[in-house]
Amino acid sequence: MQGLEELAKAFADLGELRALLARTGLSESDFMTLLAIDRAGSAHAGAVAKTLGYSPAKASRCLGRLVSFGLVSETVDKADRRKLDFRLANNGFDVVFDLERTFGRERMVSAFGLFLRLQHESREAATALDVPVTPTEWGFVATLAAADRPLRVGELSQACCCQQPKTSMALRALVRKGLVSSESGLSPNSGSDCRAHRFSLNACTSSLSLLHQS
Repeated sequence: MQGLEELAKAFADLGELRALLARTGLSESDFMTLLAIDRAGSAHAGAVAKTLGYSPAKASRCLGRLVSFGLVSETVDKADRRKLDFRLANNGFDVVFDLERTFGRERMVSAFGLFLRLQHESREAATALDVPVTPTEWGFVATLAAADRPLRVGELSQACCCQQPKTSMALRALVRKGLVSSESGLSPNSGSDCRAHRFSLNACTSSLSLLHQS
């Protein structure tokens, strides 16, 4: 279970990073795009999409926002004038540097690696379970699996460094998809407060081989 525990801890680190990003006005998706370009030096939209597991449309939206924020510059590729080449602008380097200094470079590298892992594993889980699973939802699934016991919303929020409303929303979605259940039988479409409920993985979810890889 060591791999699960490491994944759950890294997901909590990612939650702390989201809190820092909220102060900059950048979304997690935008910042990961910024990091992908920083690590590549320069990249086309297609390369960014492939690296991060984004759709071409999502990659283009993120790049467009970063260009509009003045964090990324775009130039026509000299080898293929049909493509745009994206690089970090000076302001983009400043944002990455400031966040690495606050968050820690090693933790930032780990968070980036986890983001890529969540993107990949959530797609595999969606295929195996035949239901859509977002990377964030998969992070909650991994945290529940690592805990190996039912957790309340508050406990899960604390473990994931996530605000309770977002945790509640993710749990409701997972209950609705049949991946998670509550001990007291919370109805997926119920508008009742779910904070008092304890949540655990359903048998089909806990048996996934993804959750038993080292």
